[in-house]
Amino acid sequence: TIPYVHRRPTLPLQPAPAVPTSGNFTVRDDFHGPALAPHWQLMRTPHDSWYDFRGGALTIHARPYGLGPDNPQPSIILRRQQHMVGSATTSMRYAPSRDGDKAGLVAFQNEDYYYFLAVARVNGTDVVQLEKHAGAPTGPAGIVIASAPLAASRTGAVELRIQARGPRYDFAYAERPGVWTTLAADVDGRILSTRFAGGFVGAMFGLYAVSAAAP
Repeated sequence: TIPYVHRRPTLPLQPAPAVPTSGNFTVRDDFHGPALAPHWQLMRTPHDSWYDFRGGALTIHARPYGLGPDNPQPSIILRRQQHMVGSATTSMRYAPSRDGDKAGLVAFQNEDYYYFLAVARVNGTDVVQLEKHAGAPTGPAGIVIASAPLAASRTGAVELRIQARGPRYDFAYAERPGVWTTLAADVDGRILSTRFAGGFVGAMFGLYAVSAAAP
């Protein structure tokens, strides 16, 4: 019989890890290189070099590989969502060059169930949009459930933020640092659960870029 409570072994205290693994915490990664921190993960086995570190930033090279289960390894870097209540934020410099080019943040369960908060080119106009992928009915392109135009004259970074509040998620963007605009609120996050999507690994936050055509 395994007891509910057991006497702990008399081991020496260890120093706190540089990146916390439990409790409430904030982690910031400025991507100074030369390698990704251990808490970042990739999808599938990498065969190409599609990201690098430049001037204190992570550069992800967009390639024409989506997140579908039949595609090669996409340009996505993920970190596990460890809390029911939490957020992921990034500052991104990106200018899509053709319709279908997209880059941004994902809240990801698996290849069929995820949200993609992206800067994209649509009919020749730069927009920030939210795609919902919820299984086979939405198809590989997903469903755009919210969209807003970006300033044509923008030259700086666009900030993107995903906030998790239990089963609800909020998505926001900022064209000026810290000046947030909510793109979509109270979005159904249950599609990111294993109860809806299957599997057992849980949800993740990620940085993702995809191009409309071969580079």
